[in-house]
Amino acid sequence: MKSPLLTPLRSLSHTPAPPTPADIEEGFDLSPPLTTPNDLERYSAFLHHLRKEYKDDPGVREDPDYEGIGGIVFDVRGEHPWIPYDGRRFRRFSATLHSPTSTPGVRGAGGADDYLARVEGIARHYFGHRVHSWSEACETAGWRKHGVYNWMEVRHAVLHVFKEDEERSKHDNKAPEMAVDAPKAAQPRVVVRPA
Repeated sequence: MKSPLLTPLRSLSHTPAPPTPADIEEGFDLSPPLTTPNDLERYSAFLHHLRKEYKDDPGVREDPDYEGIGGIVFDVRGEHPWIPYDGRRFRRFSATLHSPTSTPGVRGAGGADDYLARVEGIARHYFGHRVHSWSEACETAGWRKHGVYNWMEVRHAVLHVFKEDEERSKHDNKAPEMAVDAPKAAQPRVVVRPA
């Protein structure tokens, strides 16, 4: 006679392992954005601190052309989180963690989670309460499931916001048209625009 418990136990011993969790995106957002001269001075000190911290790290490089505006790029396991040179454009520092055992905000062994935790700690030193941690893996006190910004807002800040300001500035700085009067009424009036 078969024991009724034996069959379920046997079937459990041959059950495949549960699937590993999907990759987790996490990082921090800087909100409100940096705008004042004092903000930008602190951002400059933040960049200097990052350069010192990672000067001998082969996974960190400076790229003056990254995303068209340049910045400090962290190359780790296929991820490229970066800090732009222009603090007015900085909204988010994040990466996808490919480890199912990653814990948000805990330093790892040189992986993306290690860079995220270390850079966030440095950012908190300079910007305090403006640094907002987030992780797709959890929503607990002090953490959000999603960042302050959505990805469209992050990309817009990087690619468009200050290009629009630059275009407006160029338009405002154009010299007014100058009229040159002809010596005689027989000649037409000529309008000269500066090059």
